[in-house]
Amino acid sequence: MKALRRLLLLVAVLLDTGCGLPDTYFLQQPKVVTQAPGPGPGQFIFSNPIHDMNHDINVTFTGNELYYKFYANISDITGNDYDSSNTSDPSVQLTAKGFFPLVAGTDSVPNRLDPVIPIGTSLAAAGSIVTVTLVTNGISTYSIPSGPGGEVRRDVASVSSPTQYKDFQTDLTSPSNYVFSDADVASMPMTGGSVYVAMYALSFGYTGASTPQRSVPTYLGYIPITPFP
Repeated sequence: MKALRRLLLLVAVLLDTGCGLPDTYFLQQPKVVTQAPGPGPGQFIFSNPIHDMNHDINVTFTGNELYYKFYANISDITGNDYDSSNTSDPSVQLTAKGFFPLVAGTDSVPNRLDPVIPIGTSLAAAGSIVTVTLVTNGISTYSIPSGPGGEVRRDVASVSSPTQYKDFQTDLTSPSNYVFSDADVASMPMTGGSVYVAMYALSFGYTGASTPQRSVPTYLGYIPITPFP
């Protein structure tokens, strides 16, 4: 009984919010459905668990962030780009490893809205399956059965339309959609052949009214694309 009372006291102390933001929070991470390469070409598929105050702690879930990185060689892809012993925000850790956030097709440079995949309260409470499809011959999208859908793009500004973010299409016109000055492909060989896109998904939400919080990243795998003519 004494051990139980000590445990309950510890939980009460951890959840005490005091005068400011809560000292403890927890946001469930997404789960990969089938690690890419999967059943669909160019697809990353993951699931969101039920998000509510019975499952998350002191965080209001609002959707998903996605981080991508181009690789020239499969052997360089590890899927171990997040260190749980590192106290830095997951987005900071992924950015430091060369990952970039996916942005919405409706975002305008230099602004982007978080999260790139918004999920409302009712869908959050039900859980959801998200499919992200990257293509080089059309519009890249995300889709949720019985939920929202939308376009996703790279976190790089277009040269010809500076307020627009670039997409994943192969553009054979001049200038090409992929150039050396693009931060996300700066280390890629600008010749024919495939490169590989690795992806992470994170749950995103807020403590209080405006303090962003992110879950542990979930590695979704990688897919080959051919961005360079």
